[in-house]
Amino acid sequence: MPVSEYVGHAGVAVGRVGRRRNRLVGRSLLAVGSLVFMCGAVELALRLVLPPASTAALPHVLLSDESEARLQWLERHARGESSRYAFDEPDPLLGWRVKPNADVRAQKPGSYDVVVHTNNQGLRGQEPVSVTPTSGRMRIGLFGCSQTFGEGVTDDDTYGARLAGLLDHAEVLNFGVHGYGTDQMLLRYDREGAAYHLDVVVLAFGWFHMARNMSRFTFFAKPRFVLDANGNLALDGVPVPDPATLLAEQPPMADRLVDQSMALRWAWSRVKLAREREFYERDPAPWRLTEALIRRFVSIARERGARVILLSIDESQPELDSKLSALSAELAVEEVDLGPTMRGLKAAGVEVQLPLDGHWNATGHRVVAQRLAEQLGLGKTK
Repeated sequence: MPVSEYVGHAGVAVGRVGRRRNRLVGRSLLAVGSLVFMCGAVELALRLVLPPASTAALPHVLLSDESEARLQWLERHARGESSRYAFDEPDPLLGWRVKPNADVRAQKPGSYDVVVHTNNQGLRGQEPVSVTPTSGRMRIGLFGCSQTFGEGVTDDDTYGARLAGLLDHAEVLNFGVHGYGTDQMLLRYDREGAAYHLDVVVLAFGWFHMARNMSRFTFFAKPRFVLDANGNLALDGVPVPDPATLLAEQPPMADRLVDQSMALRWAWSRVKLAREREFYERDPAPWRLTEALIRRFVSIARERGARVILLSIDESQPELDSKLSALSAELAVEEVDLGPTMRGLKAAGVEVQLPLDGHWNATGHRVVAQRLAEQLGLGKTK
């Protein structure tokens, strides 16, 4: 082959390689550009669609749950919000508790706007309560989280108030506190609740309490129980530091550049939800700890002569209900499982939750009160 012809063929080959390379580069640039455009579109859409409250609630990327909770508390403090709830006060054993004689307006845009009252003992409602029971009246104590306290509904619409209205000769005391885990409920009952000489104790449990039981910081710093080598509970982290001490400590650090992206923070929130579900279903440690806490609660209540009812308040994890039912059967404890009831009402189109919020509305609380009244068998006489 003549040199000129060889060079010509080589030139054509080189040209083809060059064009192929250019096409690959072009496609790569197009793909990168499309990705950047999509990310930008998602970012813009989230900023336009998400309300300010939801945007502020997005987690910081790659922080642990404890670090996230602590950083959010610090951010609220920096904004002049000493607490997420104006009716809170620090407590060296419990972490936080509800103030007595509170009269506070609680709002969540698009969801609720109610006035919250607590009585002289820091229990939900306005009616004063004496530690000493009234002769001839049964005393029922409700221990739980914000669902029991009645976040988003009026004093009279909480299931505690509605239960009192359904019963004859009974007094219902609402010891619910937002954000509490089973550990804090146990400590509050042991330290305070038992002094009220409760005839019936209702322990409200949701599967999301397991994460709280494992943590040292949720809405604020809190105590935590740990299991020793023999499976015994040991209390850790008390006294709980006060706000001034926490403010003086080194805060957790988030990546400021990454956290500017609402899309990344939203994506991280999806990752956290997936990890949370795996946490409930596969990690045995949270359930072992929670089971031990429930056992201790039941044991203390029975020692004090109380009838115990385990109220399952979480309808979102039906696949885990068998664990709670098995424990209730083993302990010979009465169980009221709200899951099937609430899921059935939702399937029928009945709204039992507040708009844009997972807490029960007035209808949901009315259903809970009715179920408990039926379990107690203490309805009003005709």
